[in-house]
Amino acid sequence: KLFFVDVERPEDPLFTGSPVQWQNGANAKVAIFENGSQITQGGLSKLQIEILPVHDDFFTERGPANFTKEEFNKQIYMCKGKESVLKTVNLTNGEANLGSFFFTESSHGKRLRLAARVKYQDLAVRVQEATSYSFVVKDRRSKLNKKSNSPSKEEGIHCLKKISLKGKRCNDLAGKYITKVKHLMRCYHRDPAGLQKLTGMKNEDWNTMISHATTSDPGDEIHSYRVEKNTIIFFNDFFALVGMSVDGSYAPYHANNLNQLQQRKMNKWKESAYQKFEELEKLGCLIPDHVMINGQPVPVSPKNDASHSIQANPTCFNHQIALEGQGHRFQQQNGFSAVHVFTPYNVAGTSTQLKEPLQQYPYEQKSGREGPSMQHNGTSYSLTEENILNGLGSGLVQSTILSQNTAVVPGADPRHSGYASTSTADAAGTSCPVTDGVGPWDYPIFSDLYPNVEPSGLIYGHVVEADQAFLPDSHELANADNQFTGGNDDSAPFD
Repeated sequence: KLFFVDVERPEDPLFTGSPVQWQNGANAKVAIFENGSQITQGGLSKLQIEILPVHDDFFTERGPANFTKEEFNKQIYMCKGKESVLKTVNLTNGEANLGSFFFTESSHGKRLRLAARVKYQDLAVRVQEATSYSFVVKDRRSKLNKKSNSPSKEEGIHCLKKISLKGKRCNDLAGKYITKVKHLMRCYHRDPAGLQKLTGMKNEDWNTMISHATTSDPGDEIHSYRVEKNTIIFFNDFFALVGMSVDGSYAPYHANNLNQLQQRKMNKWKESAYQKFEELEKLGCLIPDHVMINGQPVPVSPKNDASHSIQANPTCFNHQIALEGQGHRFQQQNGFSAVHVFTPYNVAGTSTQLKEPLQQYPYEQKSGREGPSMQHNGTSYSLTEENILNGLGSGLVQSTILSQNTAVVPGADPRHSGYASTSTADAAGTSCPVTDGVGPWDYPIFSDLYPNVEPSGLIYGHVVEADQAFLPDSHELANADNQFTGGNDDSAPFD
């Protein structure tokens, strides 16, 4: 009997004009066996073998049981009225490599199998044919829209189910700079309703597409965002909230840990973080500042840092130059002159010099105090950093690692909001330890649910919009319709 060896099964689907691939990536062989042992000598070890397609149904129903030569011949797939032999090989010592071969015609939706048969059966014994697992052969033009079982986050969105490469949905998403799976997942976590509206998908197609997209792995990269002096929230590379650290104690995030009012405040924090991430992404400065190791976010240290943190070599350009190019100017704040500060990420901000560094918190907002600067890789910079986008007050830095994620958090204590996270250079896994007893979700950080508004309408330098409100209880983000401009015409053609 003939067998396909060193392989598992052909890829499904296969494409015309493309070499037949096998799922385990090995080079397929065909070999002849008798009673479970390969025949390596004699006339049977030197037979000529043909590879050709056969219909799937008969062999699915019959299984691996013996079948006659006549039964096999009836199942041969005919192409334009004749047999389609894909490859002919000669056995050497009872085996032969199949090498490269391909289909020239699609199977038009029919499932086929590869079969191996002896070219001439004028033998004293019958050699039973080999058959593979089933597959479909598609036109090579369909290969561009091939869907991965678990798409990579860096793959194009056309690899997702219900999105075609040159279809309307793909074009509409690309018009909003949503070109990769990770872009789509970030928009999904921020504004699922707006994303669905942009795609024009009805619920059935939407659920199919999202179910496929969520099989993608976000990886270990983590983005952090400081919302209060002692509070940092963490997001994966799809911008899904994964945890929170309070006073250095980290706990994974679960929505059922919070009551309704706490969840509203968390939603406001998330929206503020999303706005900051979006700004940094547009400037080309969005880079992960932590990695998840053994369930703990570990800070990423700059290259050549002597700390025990994970090393990275980000490529963020001068933030102030980028912002000034958009018409933003840095002015003096509270009577202090603006001083350029370059963090290890080379993000330029403004600061006022303060005194002593804190031992417990990476940042604490104070003003009107002066202090020294510190060295990093031979370059002096101030120990303080100010919110470079909206000009809030400065904060002390007790770390060799400064996150680029800095922004005001609406609804949080304005004296301690607007700062991205940073961590001391502890050994890996120790920057945000999980401690026994009171966890982050039990801290009284959610008690102050409303900001203190000054009569002038300013919250310590942050303008309060008139329509600023809490997010709805459904956890959908506010003003979802403003995120995208896709139409809601259900009659629009689908991909």
